[in-house]
Amino acid sequence: SFNNIVQDMKYIFGNIMPSGLVEVYLSDNGIFGTLPSPFPSLDRLTTLSIANNNMTGSLPDFASSLPELRTLDLSNQKEIGNGFEGHISASISTIRFLS
Repeated sequence: SFNNIVQDMKYIFGNIMPSGLVEVYLSDNGIFGTLPSPFPSLDRLTTLSIANNNMTGSLPDFASSLPELRTLDLSNQKEIGNGFEGHISASISTIRFLS
């Protein structure tokens, strides 16, 4: 968090995100764009926090790619008039530890 990262989210997850991560905190940066869909498989990831950025678009189905997810924070996207849109997949309820 607070790293002054200004980058497209698809680039971050497609090119520089190691597969063995357990926690990702990218809040309060200048990250923009949409979340990749399908979302990359990060089997060990328990925390994904990308609040307070400039994200837009729809939410991918996190259930199949993030089975160990416990904390998901996508709040307060600053993109005026946009932010996230659409429905949250019902399959998110199958993530056993998500609260």
